[in-house]
Amino acid sequence: MKKLMYKLILLSGISFSGAVLLNSCSKKDDTATISTPFQMAKHNFETNILDRDLVVPFAQDDGTNITIKFAGLTFHFTGNGTLTGSATAANDLLSVNGTWSMTAAYDKITFAFPTNLFPDLAFMNKEWLITSNNFPIVLTAANGENDQLNFSPK
Repeated sequence: MKKLMYKLILLSGISFSGAVLLNSCSKKDDTATISTPFQMAKHNFETNILDRDLVVPFAQDDGTNITIKFAGLTFHFTGNGTLTGSATAANDLLSVNGTWSMTAAYDKITFAFPTNLFPDLAFMNKEWLITSNNFPIVLTAANGENDQLNFSPK
């Protein structure tokens, strides 16, 4: 009788542990609450742009490919729970801190980088339309210029 009791207790413990393990391994579905284009844009911005190391695989200034100007630079954008945050552009030797700001609709972003160490960052210092916030993230100049800036994970 005692052996049967121990086996039942052991079996119950194993079953309980397995249930806890399976439940703790389930992946939370963050997209379950996304039902509008605004929510999708906000989610994609927070997921794909913030707190990641990004590189520029393509940049175009007035129709001219200028990607080479961003070779070796890594960008990192950090949020603070509002529509603004810090931005860093860095290579192996130098780092420049700037800022970013976002419209409430999550459809436009503006960068502000100092240009004394990396003069080519002046190209980024404008308002950009977010035309794709999946990888590659595609930004086009909001002022109508034929400018494009893409970001991909490093």
